[in-house]
Amino acid sequence: RNYTVLAIETSCDDTAVALLDRPSSNDLSVIANVRKTLKNADVGGIIPVDAVLHHQNNLAPTVSEVLQATNTVPDLIAVTRGPGMGACLAVGLECAKGLAVALNKPLIGVNHMLGHLLTCRIDQANYPQFPFVTLLASGGHTMFTLSRSLYHHQILLNTVDIAIGDALDKCARYLGFSGNMIAKEMEASLVQNFNPDWLQNESLLRLTGDLPMRNKPRRIGSVAFSFASMISKLSRTVSAAGIDPASFLEPQNQMQQLVLAHDVQNRAFDHVIERISTLLDSKSVPGLDSVKSFVASGGTISNMTFRQKLQQLPFSNHYFPPAELCTDNAVMIGWAAIEMFENSNIRTSLSVPPYRKWDISTLSSDPYYV
Repeated sequence: RNYTVLAIETSCDDTAVALLDRPSSNDLSVIANVRKTLKNADVGGIIPVDAVLHHQNNLAPTVSEVLQATNTVPDLIAVTRGPGMGACLAVGLECAKGLAVALNKPLIGVNHMLGHLLTCRIDQANYPQFPFVTLLASGGHTMFTLSRSLYHHQILLNTVDIAIGDALDKCARYLGFSGNMIAKEMEASLVQNFNPDWLQNESLLRLTGDLPMRNKPRRIGSVAFSFASMISKLSRTVSAAGIDPASFLEPQNQMQQLVLAHDVQNRAFDHVIERISTLLDSKSVPGLDSVKSFVASGGTISNMTFRQKLQQLPFSNHYFPPAELCTDNAVMIGWAAIEMFENSNIRTSLSVPPYRKWDISTLSSDPYYV
């Protein structure tokens, strides 16, 4: 039968609420999709206390606005319960529990990474069938997974240090870019102002050398992502050339700033592709050879240059969500809950706590699903 889902996402600094209508098993309508992002450009990053206060100030009023504007009583409550910032998750989870109790509706707690992973399946006309592989790339995570079913996911590659989005943000800040989403500001500046002919100018400083994690003595066969070295390599290269990073803010140095931004971005993306290709070539994962579909999701996947490069990977089908569903949003949480509800009639216990860390490979054994 037709039913509606109210979804809540508060894992980081976005207060997100969505209302989804499920008229049939082959259709989905997004009735409302609201996201309120904490403004943190002035402080240079996310301050946890501020993020919690942002959710406390915005979540309940946003839920009320959505339900009153649509005159809807939802049939199902979905909420992110991990992984993420613990106190931020708690604000969303407790609000969702209260709604579930007050409305006497079932609650489904969703793994944030599962939400990203399933986003491409929202398009009922063209979506990946299990099994498929997924690159999850954002400011908090960078992993490559093999999904055999809704609850069975194997992490094939993970980062040994920081996530790709975090590294790009730090490099972008070093190069003088600013904004709420610094790496995205760097990308926008490259799209608008970068001239590929500048790469032929030998007087400009470039980032060169091997990509991270390639085979070396005592590290043969190590297959993982690593992005922390991007920041130190950039700062060492600039310092060795005697350049003051503050000079990148001067208009006459925009060419040098953007050439380095180009190199930073492309080295990060090439590293991801090289590591995945190394894994595929190793033939070390049973069944991986037969997988035909590749999915990419997460905030960094909104970068169009990254999407173009990822299509080099040797899969028959490549799936990318709409850019607006790459960053954290409540639509993906609602959709993941729909898949769980319809495939296994699952519920989440009202005693469930938020999970600051929640490995996606452990979903099938989680004790709070009933």
